[in-house]
Amino acid sequence: PIFLYVILLANAWMVAFSYLGTAPTWLTVYVPGVFTCLCGIRFVKWVRQSGKVPSYAQARRMLVGTTLLAGLLSAVFVFWGLALYGYGTAHMQGQIAFFIGITVIGCIFCLMHLPRAALLVSAVVNIPFVLFFAGSGSRAFSAIAVNVFLVSMVMMVILAINYAAFASLIRSRRNILDKQAAMEALDAHNLWLANHDTLTQLPNRHSFLLEIEARTRDLERGANHLFIGVLDLDGFRVVNDAFGHRGGDQVLMEVAQRLSKAAGDTFCVFRLAGDEFGLVGTCPWGESAAMLDRSEAICAALEVPYGLNGVTARITATIGLASSATVAGGAQQIHEAAEYALINAKQSQRRGHTNLFSFDHQDTIRRHSLVEQELQTADLEAEMTLVFQPIVAVATATPIGFEALARWDNRQLGRVSPAEFIQIAERAGLANRLTCVLLAKALAVAVTWPSHLRLSFNLSMQDIC
Repeated sequence: PIFLYVILLANAWMVAFSYLGTAPTWLTVYVPGVFTCLCGIRFVKWVRQSGKVPSYAQARRMLVGTTLLAGLLSAVFVFWGLALYGYGTAHMQGQIAFFIGITVIGCIFCLMHLPRAALLVSAVVNIPFVLFFAGSGSRAFSAIAVNVFLVSMVMMVILAINYAAFASLIRSRRNILDKQAAMEALDAHNLWLANHDTLTQLPNRHSFLLEIEARTRDLERGANHLFIGVLDLDGFRVVNDAFGHRGGDQVLMEVAQRLSKAAGDTFCVFRLAGDEFGLVGTCPWGESAAMLDRSEAICAALEVPYGLNGVTARITATIGLASSATVAGGAQQIHEAAEYALINAKQSQRRGHTNLFSFDHQDTIRRHSLVEQELQTADLEAEMTLVFQPIVAVATATPIGFEALARWDNRQLGRVSPAEFIQIAERAGLANRLTCVLLAKALAVAVTWPSHLRLSFNLSMQDIC
């Protein structure tokens, strides 16, 4: 940038000096003065930032700003030079051609590590320069314009070659630095920290995923069932809010101790995230009931009250459990089945107990999948209808409005309950699509009502968000 500004200002003031007395003062003094101030401000700003290492986003913004500024300054300089052209003699007009030509070549060279800016400068300067002098009627000036254009093109080719080598060097250096950083990270974090939770001392989610993958591979060589459980603490958020994070951490540490003790040799215990824990175990064929009993014993152990600084806190634990006996597929499918069993337990008010994934759950999942597919492809405008439930003022026993209730008659599934398809639509992200169709229908009916009747329409949380 130093040399770029020096070239611009030196050439500009030499041209301005040559035209003093022949061109208007605003062209020979004021315009170069403004150029000088702008370049000075830009230079000072650059000097202040030269010792700082910007972030990637900051560097990107700075490069974009430099590119745009280079194009703007180039446009101003070239049109300023062409504006002076008409006030000079033949020799002075030749100086304008020399000024523009040498300046653009110098700028391209100074911007060799920022090819977009160099290309922009070349286009902004050369296009008006070539058109202006080619149409001047002078063979000499036309030749100069062509020469400057050809030299600029050669400079751009050389710049592209040099920039490719420069970029390759930067990539090589970045790869070296990345490898060094990776080695330092490996030295700084030992295997235990990478695979355990520092609060509860239990293996973490990474270890959990590795364990279930390893157990799945072992199933191919043995005659055991794989059991995967997902445990979630009920009421922990209330404890965390009441006693703070410190009290919550104490509860989690005691939960980890009780969990490990109650699991015994039956399950390996993992902390997955927050108040969620994982269980992994295997058992021979025909002994699945023992795994379920052990899981219930874990729930009972975690239900015992916790003492926090003389105050008693109560939480329970709900476990979703799945086994390879009822779930086809690998570790991921069994894990997903356990998570589904956990969610199903919380929705069916089986909190504080174990919910074992069964064939009934599989049927429910298949049904939900089928409903979701139909929601994706159905002609909702034709299949969705509304019924209106009166809202009655008790004091007068007269209706004051109606609540719109959705009904869906699908060509494949028949009548689908709102309790089923609304929940599935929200989970699949289709709730807003239903709202748009149903609200339009409701409004179309409501406009035909007497003005004193109001419409009540239910929105999904997704609509509000």
